[in-house]
Amino acid sequence: MLVGLLIGVLFGLALQTIYAHQSELMKISISWFNIVSNGYLQLLKMIIMLLVFASILLIGTPVLGGVLMTVLN
Repeated sequence: MLVGLLIGVLFGLALQTIYAHQSELMKISISWFNIVSNGYLQLLKMIIMLLVFASILLIGTPVLGGVLMTVLN
């Protein structure tokens, strides 16, 4: 994980060094990178919402929680 962070930092520094900060190419590149990052964040939100919903079911209603655990296993 630390290697990925370092690669990302070096890639960002290289883009800033090669292209100007207000370059049109830089703005286009950032918009493309945002597509990937926003998709990843939306996926995380979906997983977290499912886990919260499942935990509410497990705590709130024991009968439904038992059924849910049977289905998930």
